[in-house]
Formats: sequence, C-alpha cells, structure tokens
Amino acid sequence: QIARQARVAGEAYVSLTLRAGGKMDQIDLKISSDLPEIFKPAIDTFIESIQAIDRYQDSLTLKLVKGGLLSEIRISNNPTDKFYPHVKNGVVFVPSRFVFFLYSYSFYIYLTTEHVMIRELEKTWDGYLRDSQEVRWSFEFFEQYKRNRDGDTNWNNNLINPSTNCIASRDVNVLFSMALVFIYLHEISHIYLSHNGEMQDEAKIEAEKDADQNALKIFFAETDEINTKKYRSIALGSVQGASINSISTISRLISRDHPDIDVRLSHIIDYVQLNDDKSEYYFMTVVGISLSTFCREHSIKIEQKIFDTAKECYEYYLGEISKAKES
Repeated sequence: QIARQARVAGEAYVSLTLRAGGKMDQIDLKISSDLPEIFKPAIDTFIESIQAIDRYQDSLTLKLVKGGLLSEIRISNNPTDKFYPHVKNGVVFVPSRFVFFLYSYSFYIYLTTEHVMIRELEKTWDGYLRDSQEVRWSFEFFEQYKRNRDGDTNWNNNLINPSTNCIASRDVNVLFSMALVFIYLHEISHIYLSHNGEMQDEAKIEAEKDADQNALKIFFAETDEINTKKYRSIALGSVQGASINSISTISRLISRDHPDIDVRLSHIIDYVQLNDDKSEYYFMTVVGISLSTFCREHSIKIEQKIFDTAKECYEYYLGEISKAKES
C-alpha cells in the first residue's frame, strides 16, 4: 500500500490506499505539518501505519472521509493549541509539542526497555540501570519529554533524531507512529460515535471509554500473527505510559470529564491478550517501566520486591499509584 505525497508549502496531501469491500479504494486525506524536516521519516511511517492498521472493509478513515466528516490531520505549532491531540470540525489536531513529547517518550521507553531485557537475558539485571551510552541517551530523552510536557515547544537537535539511519531511530519511528495511530483512531472514533463538546461531564467520561474501545477494536483487528500483535501491544503500552507520565502532579490523575488516568490505563492494558509468554513479558516490562518512572518522579515509595512475573510488578505499581491518588 502506497502513500502518494506532494509537498506544497510544508504540507503533504496524501492519497491513502485502503482496502474496502474487497477492492482497493483511494481517498484524499490532507496531512499538514509544521514539524522540522528531520521528523519527515517518522511522519511518513505514521501515514504508512494508518494504511496498515485502519484497512479492510471496515476502514474508519475511509468511511469518515467519504462521508465528509474527516478532512485533515493537522500537526501544528500554534502556541494557543491544547497540549493533547483533539478533533474539531473534521480536523484531527496534533500539537507539535505533543509530537516532540511522544517521540521523546517512545525513545526513552525503547532504550530503557531494551537495556533491561538485555540484562535479563544475561541474568545480570539487579533492578538498576547500568551506565552505558544507551542509558545516557535514554535519560536525555527523559529530560526532553519532561521539558515538552512542562511547556517547552522546542526540539533538541543534539538528540538522536528521526532521520538518523540507525536501528534505534528506525525502531522508534515505528513505535512512535503506531502509538500516534492509536491516538488518531481514538480521535476519529469521537467523530464516528457522534460525540460533542456539549455533553455533560459524566457523558464525556463514557464517551472517552467508548472511543477507546472502538480504537482498540480497530488497532488489533486482523492481528492473529503474534509478532504483529506484539509490536502493536508494545506501541499501546508506550502510549499509555506516555499518558500517565504526561501529568506533572498526582492530583491530575483525577479528571472531571475523562476516566482517571490510572484507571483508563488499566482498562486499556487489560484489553490486550497476547497468549505468548515472551511477548507478554516484553509488553508488561514496557508498562512497568512507565509506572516505575511515574512513581520515581512523584516520590511514591516503592518497596523492593521480587515478583514472579512482570504483570505482578505492573499490578503492584498500579496499586501504589492508586493509593497515592486517593491520599
């Protein structure tokens, strides 16, 4: 499946080729971006990932574009934009500051998880990150995503960037792009389900749950092959880890018009059924590192324990976060 792109004044007009009703159908979806040129490989991979994930006869993108309900994905550097992606008047808005945040978080979690998994295989993992170039890089991205989260709209060009032709960048481009696709699917699910800003807070909470469920259904459609499901699960774990680490105070775990962030993370993670021990372990390690990062940043005391599985570790962290939220 091929995306035809014609870049005009920094914008990409993309023809997505999607499978619908047993035939290939081509639609025009405008992708506009204010991102630095170094992000072109990552955004191109994002476009390709939409084609790979939202396809077949039930393509939501196809339905909405053909129905005149979806016209554009706009990645903009407007200082008045909200931090989080949102949808309005058929346009999915993705602030560039959020792109920088999510990309940095994806790089951080990728490098840290790989370090942990290598140490696990060597049977030398003792619960502490050992000084290495990869770990130093991971902490540079850790500081970058925190800066973006806390208001900085800039990108540090000294970091490994999305256009670098190395394994880490190529892998992270895929991880980031699939994470962003899930967010995209969540936003266009709001359009499909006729959600609007006039709903009362309780209705908004239910709407968010429904949008998550619809996005999950599409995200994991046609994923019987275990590696495909594994990679999508890791991307989902990454975006959920980024979600909980996108807040700067514990009190913001609680929301008036969204499900509480820790509860939402739990519901989405519980949706994933990998039925493969190695894939499950990697997936839960990604999520566990995200939760331990949150605990460390917010001074939530964690006891040193030995767990039989990565899932038990994840459940312990989530329980401690819930206690901190309630107190």
